[in-house]
Amino acid sequence: MAFPAEARRVRDESLPPPARLLALKRCVSAYAPFGYHDTMALLAALHGPLAEPPAMLAALRTLESGRRSWRSSLAALVAYRRAVRRSGRRPARAGLRRQEAELIGGFGWPGGLHTGPLRVRRQWRQRQVETLFLAGQGVLALDERRVEQFRRSRGRYRLERRGQTTAGWLAAAVCGPLFLVNATVGALLIKPLALSEAEFVTGFTVATVPLFYLHDVLRRRFARWLKRRAAAR
Repeated sequence: MAFPAEARRVRDESLPPPARLLALKRCVSAYAPFGYHDTMALLAALHGPLAEPPAMLAALRTLESGRRSWRSSLAALVAYRRAVRRSGRRPARAGLRRQEAELIGGFGWPGGLHTGPLRVRRQWRQRQVETLFLAGQGVLALDERRVEQFRRSRGRYRLERRGQTTAGWLAAAVCGPLFLVNATVGALLIKPLALSEAEFVTGFTVATVPLFYLHDVLRRRFARWLKRRAAAR
């Protein structure tokens, strides 16, 4: 399907809204950096229900802006690869990755998002272009796509583990002093209350168990907070 032809159908006011919406969906099928469903979800979050003609036109402008930026970056990448082949010298892998980072390892919508709610734009700024889209555009070969998928999955796993560790330490920073206070108060009450060892252990256990529950609750809350904070950057 031809993107320009479908874009003209979206702008054709003589067509009924369902036909124009179908043309917009075909445009997304032709150009979907985040995959078809996620790209449609992004456009709806930015511009509202896509069944409305004004939202359709706004979504189409977002698609066209991103597509122009993408094609420009793709042309620059092709020119760079052609220059590398003509030079007869293969650059270091690290240098090649830096040159291709905008397309292969880049984050966010190509060219950036300039319309729509700021919260939505911040949320999608950390999203990477799909490897299937990169392969379809000729940026990645099949074997390179598999390597890139593995690299991204490892990176996401490390980020999640790092966030869980940080959340655990934050929760421990809150519960640790409470645990020390609990232990200190219990030790000070042994003589005044004439507590036996068994009674002290029982009382200390009863008073400490809620702290472990509090630590688990705080760890989950801190993990969600860190995730939202990272998405808002």
